[in-house]
Amino acid sequence: MQGKDAPTGIIPHKKGYVYTRNGFAKNGTHNLWRENLKHPCHPLEKCIHLWPDTPTRYQKAITTYLVEIQKLSSRILEMIGEGLGLEKGYFKDTSEVQLLSSNFYPPCADPSLTLGISSHLDPSLITLVYQGGSSGLQFIKDGEWINVGASPNAFVVNIVEPAKVLVNEREPSLYAASQYKDYVQINGGYGAHTAAILNAMRQDS
Repeated sequence: MQGKDAPTGIIPHKKGYVYTRNGFAKNGTHNLWRENLKHPCHPLEKCIHLWPDTPTRYQKAITTYLVEIQKLSSRILEMIGEGLGLEKGYFKDTSEVQLLSSNFYPPCADPSLTLGISSHLDPSLITLVYQGGSSGLQFIKDGEWINVGASPNAFVVNIVEPAKVLVNEREPSLYAASQYKDYVQINGGYGAHTAAILNAMRQDS
């Protein structure tokens, strides 16, 4: 939704973080009605100085949060590996918290003209999403957005790429593993066309 009350502007900071206050979704018709703060997190000790200086307790609080998130993601991967029959420690040192992205969705007079975030695919091995007071994630199917719903005081965990030891001739991987830079390049070429992105990443493409 455009108008005098629409959040505007992209504010890259010389310290290494970015604060955005809107922009158009990839479909070109909906406004991204959100405020977003993102910055790097790994290696933690080398990234802290790139974070916002204010409020004064921000860096300490976020450091504590990220340490606990790292423990949680490692524990989840350990349990997944155990459930799949993988050797203990299979995912050790393969998943570090690389990026913190925080979103706030201000009330909008006409939500039908807005989106929180454009449709996208997560490029990471594991993504932890704390939904806070939002109405929850959505996924798109046949051109329609479908609500997943939010669970209070819980994280949503998104996981990609199967463990290589589980892939064989009888159960081949449908999609090729790719580095983040490759994903960004593919995503940039196809925009919001999720089906086209997935097709481009198929093993037989």
